[in-house]
Amino acid sequence: MTKTSLTERFWRSLTNASVRRGPRPAPRGRMGYNFWQRYWASLTATNLPLPSEEESPNSTVVTPPTRRPATVQPSSGGWFRLPSLPRPAALLAAGGDQVISEATANDGAVTLFVRAPAGVQDSYRLEVVLRDVDAAPAVMSVRYTSMLLLIPLVRPRFGPISAHVLLPRFAAETPWEISAPQPPTRTEAWTTDVVTASVGATLNRATRDAWRQIGGLVDDELASVINQALA
Repeated sequence: MTKTSLTERFWRSLTNASVRRGPRPAPRGRMGYNFWQRYWASLTATNLPLPSEEESPNSTVVTPPTRRPATVQPSSGGWFRLPSLPRPAALLAAGGDQVISEATANDGAVTLFVRAPAGVQDSYRLEVVLRDVDAAPAVMSVRYTSMLLLIPLVRPRFGPISAHVLLPRFAAETPWEISAPQPPTRTEAWTTDVVTASVGATLNRATRDAWRQIGGLVDDELASVINQALA
């Protein structure tokens, strides 16, 4: 709404003067942004830029129609068994990444999104969103076959607590589990190979920055391993 005074509007109504209107609000982009990005932009009154027509199709994110995420129940020892992913043949032939699975765990405190590039078999990416801000900083673990990946979760300056990682050597219908958020001081399973592979699986700057913060909370030996993997 414009800040035109009541007296000015009344006078214009008597004289048929045109009403000056402020500039039209900038259009807000929606395509290519996940729910949490759109939610945070709405909360902070930030306009998400519209994708350029010249952008490569591979730079967009294709999200399926809204559906209720699966609720993951604890299995044993603080682990949650995650739902199996669809076979590659069942994936849509659309450009860019697409969300192929969504689930919540730990009584809704954690939301998981699994993405896959269209047309690429056995290439999966996991996005973890932690809603319980009091649980951060924390580390979650994902295990499948012989892999164990650590996922760092710390409070960012802006936006929700999240991490984005690659799932190396993961295939459709592979049984897999994720742990509840644990404080970064519980490092019993943090071998050099596990930490190096986990840092190497990060896919964005925010997750790498989270690892740097975790490095300041562990002992000197593990901090050295993290710093070397980040270099």
